[in-house]
Amino acid sequence: MARRRKLGRLVVGSPEPPTRRPHWWWGLAALIVVLALVIWPPPGLRALFVPCRIVVRGCVLTDAPGIMGRLSAPGDDTYLQLWRQARSLELGEERWLQGVAVKPAWGRTAVVTVNERHPLLRVVAGVSKYWLCDDSELVAMDVENDFGGVFDSIRRLPSVNLPRDPGCGPLPQGQQLLVTGACLEEVLSGVIDVIEVEQNGELTLYDYSGFPIRLGTPENLRRKIGALEKAWRSCADDRQGLRYLDASELPVFYEKWKQPQQ
Repeated sequence: MARRRKLGRLVVGSPEPPTRRPHWWWGLAALIVVLALVIWPPPGLRALFVPCRIVVRGCVLTDAPGIMGRLSAPGDDTYLQLWRQARSLELGEERWLQGVAVKPAWGRTAVVTVNERHPLLRVVAGVSKYWLCDDSELVAMDVENDFGGVFDSIRRLPSVNLPRDPGCGPLPQGQQLLVTGACLEEVLSGVIDVIEVEQNGELTLYDYSGFPIRLGTPENLRRKIGALEKAWRSCADDRQGLRYLDASELPVFYEKWKQPQQ
């Protein structure tokens, strides 16, 4: 309310503050214009939204030309078109490809980042063969083409034998088996040939001579395998007379003999 005081016939008062109009709609209008230019650039401006260079990263089991082929990128797609095509990829039949992301970078560059699943262990279930991957998924092995590179490296690691064929997809014990394989590679590299999953879910290891080591239930695997190295070496001289080594109950390791000891 303005204050007023009278001086004769004059009325002197402080003026009302001017009403400020909101300016947020200017920002909204500008954003709409920018989005419209990005989505539907006019012919004269479209070249500004087409990357001059495309960099593909993350391809190990996939290849860059194949990824670009999947994106259906003829070479004149805008950043937004590449992003849309990456988001709409159908991955149901893919063994290794899990996703593709597209981001702009400096110098009118589009960076295509490939996300793959990676095989870590070989799995045999009856007549079926699989790769156990880092996401605990079983992926069918291509027995004619899966050779060289990472596949040959995996074949030098212990393989997993399952009591039944679960088919492709998530393996319930997958994470425990990956931990077992990693620990064996660290503690007993080149010693263990097979990780056997028994019908009751317990694990038994076999070295290359077929000597069994019982790990029992897949619990405390790091501790069991970490302590196994010493027990394994301590029974080296007596191994011919042993039926198996039982490492299922920490901290005790049992030696089961073929014949009663005198």
